[in-house]
Amino acid sequence: MKTELTLVVNRLGRPLSPTRRTDMIRKKIKRGLARHIGWLHNGIRIVQFLEEKYDNRVVTDHFGIAIDPGYKHIGWSIYKLQNKKLTILFLGTLELDTPNVTERMKERAMYRRLRRRFRRLKALRKFGKAKRRIPRWKNRKRTEKWLTPTGTYLVRNHVNLVKMFKKWLPIQEVCIEYAMFDMQEIQNPNIYGWQYQFGPTKGFERVRQYVLYRDKYKCQICGIENVPLQVHHIVPRSQGGTDRPDNLITLCEQCHRKVHNGEVKCPTNITNQSLRSTGVLNSCMKRIVEEIIPEVSNIRWTTGFDTRMFRRQYDLPKRHDLDSYIIAYNCIEPETNDLLYRESVTLVKYRRHPSRAATARVEDRKYYEDGSNKCVAKNRRKRSGQVHDSLQEYLKKNRSHPPLRVVPGRIVRRVDWTKRKRAFRNTIPRFIARGALIEYIENNRRKYGVAKTFTPNLFKITLETGKEIKLRQFSRVLKFGGILPVF
Repeated sequence: MKTELTLVVNRLGRPLSPTRRTDMIRKKIKRGLARHIGWLHNGIRIVQFLEEKYDNRVVTDHFGIAIDPGYKHIGWSIYKLQNKKLTILFLGTLELDTPNVTERMKERAMYRRLRRRFRRLKALRKFGKAKRRIPRWKNRKRTEKWLTPTGTYLVRNHVNLVKMFKKWLPIQEVCIEYAMFDMQEIQNPNIYGWQYQFGPTKGFERVRQYVLYRDKYKCQICGIENVPLQVHHIVPRSQGGTDRPDNLITLCEQCHRKVHNGEVKCPTNITNQSLRSTGVLNSCMKRIVEEIIPEVSNIRWTTGFDTRMFRRQYDLPKRHDLDSYIIAYNCIEPETNDLLYRESVTLVKYRRHPSRAATARVEDRKYYEDGSNKCVAKNRRKRSGQVHDSLQEYLKKNRSHPPLRVVPGRIVRRVDWTKRKRAFRNTIPRFIARGALIEYIENNRRKYGVAKTFTPNLFKITLETGKEIKLRQFSRVLKFGGILPVF
């Protein structure tokens, strides 16, 4: 890789000023006075100086990080301020997995519920009665700073982004956009003044009454009137749907039942704009600033209005990394500015601990028709995230069915390939799962990538970029999970 910028730390791990003197860095590494640590991105290298004279070196330059908070994407830029000149060293985006936090919580609850159920059944068989633990959860209380798991995930990733760059750069301040989204303006951009007090449900005691009035007290599928009517969620609550009128529709009892059974498709011509991301970010904005303040000596903030007006003035596209650059400019108001590294750096947040799919594969309980190899159902009841029909659903659809053959479910442990191949015993870990930052050799040069899948039978590793490398090219795993760059 061609080096354009080098991040430097001394032998005590304290960050020093970054440099673009690649020749000096190359000579120090060749003489044993420095060592290569890794790459932050293509062209951005991390090096550690091993000389004693750098132990007490004082950094005179002023460095900071600008952050554009977001629900799925966080824009950031690293800048240097010297004599009222703003220099953006590099900028980029951090991609989060926030929308899937709720599903992971449900999956964890499912495994915990099953684990406790089988524990009780085992105690019932062994002792004749199920031993239950003391209900400690009744004494638990939420603290004043309690947030939902999604909000906690969002706050931690904003803080962890600052902590990560503090390891490699002497960051002293943070510029952040303190933006609170206007829900009413998002739904109606032309809203003004007194209109905020006159929403669509004004004059109605309940949302249900408004929905029935809006739909003229008739079913929106068959059009029947003067019968008991019900209100249906277009997007179910279990899938992130809300109780706002845009997500509700009037149906009769028969059509409502047919919609839930999949016999009739529910009309979706009503505008249903999800405001979940903006609501979560509004609730977390104050906490994000509070958690970042202890990490730096100074914090500056600007508003979303200033960022938007700057984009309009200079006709800039809406991008998270460019917004962070604008935030730094609005907070500091320099006389001149410059951008050194013009390529955007993409970082992705991966799960730090390996998933169950990495250490073990769980095979579902399968049901086959007698004399056939076609699987007609999986599991007695549908597990979280299951697409295939369960046994209950199959029996409900097929009242008269042939005899079924059952194959019980099981847990298949991953093979330890370090024991199978002696040649790779010292290099291959027990598993290479998604989110592992690996080093491999190509054309006698060290290269890096983030693993997506590992196929031991074919002796190949697929990277997140889609590139496939052979197992003999694999060198080592540098890091598993966390915030990783996309090479």
